[in-house]
Amino acid sequence: MKPGKPKREISLEKKIFQYLLMTTMFSLILLGFFWVKSEITRFKEEVRILKDNFSENRKAEIKTKVLGIKDWISWVRIDPPDSLLRKVPENLANKEIRTQYIEKLIQDYCLDSISKIRYTEDEYVFINTQDGKALISNGILNHPPVDIFSSGDTSWIRIFRVEQSTKSQPGGFYYTYSFKKISSRISSQKTSYFGYIPEWEWIIGTGFYEDDVISIIDSRKKALLLKLKKDLINVIPFLLLSILLNYLIVLIFSKRLSKNFNTFKEFFSKAVHQQSLIDKSKVSYKEFDDLAETANRMIEESKEVESTLQHHREHLEELVIQRTAELEKEKEHALSADQLKSAFLATMSHELRTPLNSIIGFTGILMNEKPGPLNSEQKKQLGMAQNSARHLLSLINDVLDISKIESGQLKVYMHTFSLPDLINKVVETNRPFADKKKLKLSVFIDNDVKDIISDNIRVQQILLNLVNNAIKFTEAGSIYIKCLLSGNYVSIQITDTGIGIESNKIEQLFKPFMQIDTGLTRKHEGTGLGLSICKKLTEMLNGSIEVDSIYGSGSTFTLKLPKT
Repeated sequence: MKPGKPKREISLEKKIFQYLLMTTMFSLILLGFFWVKSEITRFKEEVRILKDNFSENRKAEIKTKVLGIKDWISWVRIDPPDSLLRKVPENLANKEIRTQYIEKLIQDYCLDSISKIRYTEDEYVFINTQDGKALISNGILNHPPVDIFSSGDTSWIRIFRVEQSTKSQPGGFYYTYSFKKISSRISSQKTSYFGYIPEWEWIIGTGFYEDDVISIIDSRKKALLLKLKKDLINVIPFLLLSILLNYLIVLIFSKRLSKNFNTFKEFFSKAVHQQSLIDKSKVSYKEFDDLAETANRMIEESKEVESTLQHHREHLEELVIQRTAELEKEKEHALSADQLKSAFLATMSHELRTPLNSIIGFTGILMNEKPGPLNSEQKKQLGMAQNSARHLLSLINDVLDISKIESGQLKVYMHTFSLPDLINKVVETNRPFADKKKLKLSVFIDNDVKDIISDNIRVQQILLNLVNNAIKFTEAGSIYIKCLLSGNYVSIQITDTGIGIESNKIEQLFKPFMQIDTGLTRKHEGTGLGLSICKKLTEMLNGSIEVDSIYGSGSTFTLKLPKT
């Protein structure tokens, strides 16, 4: 033994055996402790939940009971039992007297039935009239009714004055007060729910005592203690048997585990020093087999990594040249595709917009009756053709604009112009469309707003789109345009009273081809490009556009542009 090296008196086998046995014993004891603790904790939680929810749950119960009785009374009034109707004398010819007689029979029938209801010894239904007559009190039907104000019971009179408020609160309400229990004649806090039957001017109610929860907790505590005693008696033989079995299992396992540790240590040492693989056939347990396999795989992967690195060192320059050539080829392909796209857009601009403009022009000439007079149906059909052509031209322009913006071909030209004049021009352009839908179109421009430096064509395009959208999605109400100066920015707000936008759709509103209403049943035309173009043009003008909307009430789009 080397100097300074401590002498180990206890073998690994014995140490493992001791640890496992102690762990097993401790686990069983700890399991029992936590089992008892969990039962107690669960009981405490049940008590806490019971205390927290008792009052609210009981309130809901008594309200349901009162409303149920009211519904039952309403049903009896509508469809009285045949037994009551047979009690009506046949010689009552006067309809009013006969109706009053039946109503009195129904009241007596309801009072008799309700007086027999007893939820618990101290939980019953009481009924008083609005003028202070106790028809049912303490669960007893009063013959004749008791006059509350003449009873001399000041507490009862005070509570009844609160009950009278049900006339102004037909939905009913809760009230907590001190009242004597029937079972003990001791006053306790009672919570009641009062309802009102306006047809008979009856006040109906029932209640519960707040301290009822104590008796429930006591009964559950006794049940828990009894359960714990029974479970402990039943589990003691199982614990003793478990300890004995665990002792035998740990003894066998510790010996086999010690043998495998020694075997694996020997093989692993050889693998480290001799750089050889471990013989997995000499390993007993799956965990050691997996560890041996991992060690062997590390050695094999290390060799593969070395081989791969050596290959890359030898062919690195060749790989760089090959990858560079691929990137150049892809770049040329992308440039070619972009050129083809630009050529296609130029062709589309000419080939589509030129004939559409001709169609719009010729239909205009025909509608002005230059070649000859037209009847109303011909004018209507030509108007539809002209509107369709203009709509198609607008869609083509939107597609071309978004394509130019995305390809970077669209430019903005900054110069000074009058913003108020431009806004008024936009308003007057859209006013016929608003008038057609009977919408009020109004504008307010702050006196401080004058000239700005921007691209007037693009600003006009943005405003035309926003105002047109406001008119398109508003069926009734108004569109209000407000322009204010805020520092070095001008703010233009377009507010409508239209359909509004759902909150989950606002984030996608400015994406290309996104629309509020989609599918085959949508009511509004368009490509869904307008707001996307507005957003991109605003950013090109160093501005911003925001939206604030309430679904079903309307929207406000705010355009902010730099003054200079």
